[in-house]
Amino acid sequence: MIRLSDEILKRLDPMEGGAIADVGCGFGGTLKQISQSIGPITLHALNIDKRQLQMARDNIQPILKSSQTCEFTLGDACNLPYEDESLDRILAFESAFHFSSRKQFLEHSYRTLKPGGKLVLSDFAINLKRIHFFWPQLFYGKYLRQVYGNNPLPWTSQQYKILGRKLGFSQVICEDFTANTFPTREIMKHFADKVEFTEAFDKANRLMEYFVKKGAIQYIVVTMIK
Repeated sequence: MIRLSDEILKRLDPMEGGAIADVGCGFGGTLKQISQSIGPITLHALNIDKRQLQMARDNIQPILKSSQTCEFTLGDACNLPYEDESLDRILAFESAFHFSSRKQFLEHSYRTLKPGGKLVLSDFAINLKRIHFFWPQLFYGKYLRQVYGNNPLPWTSQQYKILGRKLGFSQVICEDFTANTFPTREIMKHFADKVEFTEAFDKANRLMEYFVKKGAIQYIVVTMIK
């Protein structure tokens, strides 16, 4: 199995002296990986959950090099608190499916990226050719919302391409990583006992595994260049 974070960072291509924002930074693992692999850089960690943001701070600050800085911001991915054309790279690794509006996130990403800047995100996408297997969502969607967030239904790869080009991105690339990266229930159930909503966690991941096996859901990595 490939290491997904490595593949994401290859596409992000962090640049020394640049400014990178990790939107929905979680516990800061990806920014920590970036910090350890590069020299001077300005990092921005954004999260809407103050508890996760504090954990990211605890994980990242101790390992920052003297030539590096990291700003930790409590904020919304759909209203990025950054100046126009102030960022070289934006990352949304396994967070886009939590955003209340993918469209607003992409609009703000385009606004805040410098010319030539790059956005890389990972997300679940619906495969319209297999959409007839998506019917369990009607009955068991509450478990998905409890675990993955009360977000809109997944987009298709084509929706990302259409909106990205409409906003003005010069390149929009969607890659299907499903076969190599999607965790099976056997792996995910290892974490079930560590969360507060064990039953919902188990049912949500059973459902996602069903969608993936039927080809109704894909795991995609999207790269957009301004």
